[in-house]
Amino acid sequence: LDIGDPYLPAGCQSEDCVLTYAGGTVSMDRLVVDFRLRSDVRWSDGEPLTAEDSLFSFELDRHVDTPTLKTQVNRTASYEVVDAQTIRWTGIPGYKDSEYFSNFWSPLPEHLLDKLSAEELLNAEGTNLAPIGWGPFVLQEWRPGQYITLERNPDYFRADEGLPGFDVLQFRFLQGGTQGSIEQLLTSECDILDETAIADALGGEVLDPRALAELASLDAAGQIEVAWTPGAEMERLDFGLAPILPAGIPDLFADSRTRAAVAACINRERIVSRTLFGLSEVPNSYLPPAHPAAFGALEAISFSPADGMALLEEAGWSEEDANPGAPRIALGVEGVSNGTKLSFSYLTTPDEFHRAVAARLEEDLAVCGIELATEFLSQADLFQPWPDGPAFGRSFQTVGWAWPGWVSPLCEMFASREIPSDEKPFGVNAAGFSLAEYDRACSTLLLGRSDSQEYSDAVRVTQELFRESLPSIPLYMRPRVLAHRLSVCGIELDPISFSAFWNIESLETCP
Repeated sequence: LDIGDPYLPAGCQSEDCVLTYAGGTVSMDRLVVDFRLRSDVRWSDGEPLTAEDSLFSFELDRHVDTPTLKTQVNRTASYEVVDAQTIRWTGIPGYKDSEYFSNFWSPLPEHLLDKLSAEELLNAEGTNLAPIGWGPFVLQEWRPGQYITLERNPDYFRADEGLPGFDVLQFRFLQGGTQGSIEQLLTSECDILDETAIADALGGEVLDPRALAELASLDAAGQIEVAWTPGAEMERLDFGLAPILPAGIPDLFADSRTRAAVAACINRERIVSRTLFGLSEVPNSYLPPAHPAAFGALEAISFSPADGMALLEEAGWSEEDANPGAPRIALGVEGVSNGTKLSFSYLTTPDEFHRAVAARLEEDLAVCGIELATEFLSQADLFQPWPDGPAFGRSFQTVGWAWPGWVSPLCEMFASREIPSDEKPFGVNAAGFSLAEYDRACSTLLLGRSDSQEYSDAVRVTQELFRESLPSIPLYMRPRVLAHRLSVCGIELDPISFSAFWNIESLETCP
């Protein structure tokens, strides 16, 4: 600690008790977590997997020649072997981590790699082209750019359960985009198309709605099966609540009734059904619906143009003096000059999918007397950091973009201390939302123990305040999608797993 640094004294779990260091000795809490390994796990070469292998992984990660982020390493006071099956992580004093269970370094085979330096390991053939593990399969052959063949691991610790379900798996690297991949599925040249094989239909600036439509059609016809789950990325429409706008562009969204009206006028379910072919869900807070901490009793954001228009009238947006079909005008809207049109820009990326979503938004909002003017910008231009980019430079009226979710609720996305500025150039609260009660609850969430009642209450309160204030409209969750032949069973997609094949040992031929 340096003089003037803020710190959490022992027992402090909210920003209300943060102190400023003035010198001398202070007492702070620290986390200590023990990880216990199974004793029956072996590397695929038959050697036992022990806590020493996890320690070796940590030491390699922390090495200066290993080009990894050192964030978690720097927050680790010690990582030590307790016994052959136990590794202990100790955090630095004052560091609170609600995801403490993830502070485990995935083991690496020390008995094979300890003779090589960290720099040598980066290019060693054994680590890059012939890795070993402890899972259900072992690498049998790798033809770069063509395929990888895996064989059953006889030393797999779940082998006595009859796992894995296949003796051999082959991953092929396909050419020709999504359409070519679909053809290989239909001709039985492939059994499963993973997320990368159908990325054209789902991802960013290379989106291919036609391919997604074809997958949905083939599924409906019973020729293939499309497996999906709402992913962890949420597409949102964020309002500019603390905008730095050019002269002459009004700030339209200070009144939460206007924001609620916009939300009520958008048919999010239709976006999901027409554009994503039903392969998603609509959220009601900043958390995905499937998140363990999602508050189930939260009031839904319902599609109701009648309610939306009533809220607009209540807020002072009138149709009385407007021409038929023209946007409403302000008559007594707080902070907005009378006669101002209810017309605003919507910034998003120019891929075909976001163009389709923007067209739906324009159509829905027009029914309520709201004019939406969409502007398409490349990701590089839209997401430039403060102060240059329109999103993080806070020079937008509304913006459409995707944000990830994670195990710990990311309440800081709407915390006032995260508003981008000269003092906080990498702040993530581009909307500029600021509410003291929300900030207090978010602070408790970030600093408290995830198994405490205070933490649970804080998660609920942040969602309630988000729903009440609506600094952002959660539109839908980006889906994770696989397509496979009808003969394949055992696929279970998970929203936050790193791989869609997290349960690869359970894949089998259907009975």
